[in-house]
Parts: sequence; C-alpha cells; structure tokens
Amino acid sequence: MIRVMSGDTMKKLTAMLSVFLLCGCATYPVYGTVKGAKAESFIGSATTALGGNGNITITSDTGVKCEGEYYAPSSLTGATAGEGTLSCGNGLTGQFNFAGTTSSGQGFGTLSDGRKFEFYFGRVNIVKSQE
Repeated sequence: MIRVMSGDTMKKLTAMLSVFLLCGCATYPVYGTVKGAKAESFIGSATTALGGNGNITITSDTGVKCEGEYYAPSSLTGATAGEGTLSCGNGLTGQFNFAGTTSSGQGFGTLSDGRKFEFYFGRVNIVKSQE
C-alpha cells in the first residue's frame, strides 16, 4: 500500500532537507608559513562539518604532512573564532587559534619545537602579521 503525504508533511520534509543541505560541509584552501631558523611554507585544506567541528590537512614545502582537528562554534553574524590541534609526520604537534568569517580568516599557532606559524584559510587578502 502506498501512502500519500499531506501538503503540510511535504512542506516540513522539504524545509528540513533544505536546512540540511544549506548546513552541509564546506572545504577551504589553507596556506601559511612556519617562522624561525627552519622557516617553511605549507598548503592544504580545511573541511568544516555541521556544528563547527572540522579537519585540517597541510603539507609543508619540505614534504611534512600534518593533520588535525578544530572547533569553531557557529555565529549568527557569520563571524567565527576557534582553536585546534595538529599532529605531523615528523613527530611534531601544534596548537592554533583562528578568527574570521565562516568562509575565510587567519590563524596563529605554536609547534612543539617552539616555532610559531601563521595561516590563512578561504579567500583572504593577506596582510603582514605582527611578530
């Protein structure tokens, strides 16, 4: 037996599906530099999921791959700030903070060897950072 949905049920289902599709995952480019005597640059991507949780993967110009997770609570204004951690293939780890909008921004962090790094995600205008 086939059951036909009422108009109200269809409207509710359509609205729920629309919200789900609008709140889905998004992936943004990431690029940045590690400061210090062993300066490096890196590129990669960050993928944000529902609820502000996300994953980041970057690879340095020396071939070191780092992966991590971050959390950025959502804001009704579109502004976001968050924090995360990295684990790298060479044994280093790192912690970072970032701020921006839901689609672009800038972050700063420190690796376990003491070196500082900065990065940008999404489409951003790069400005000189304060050291």
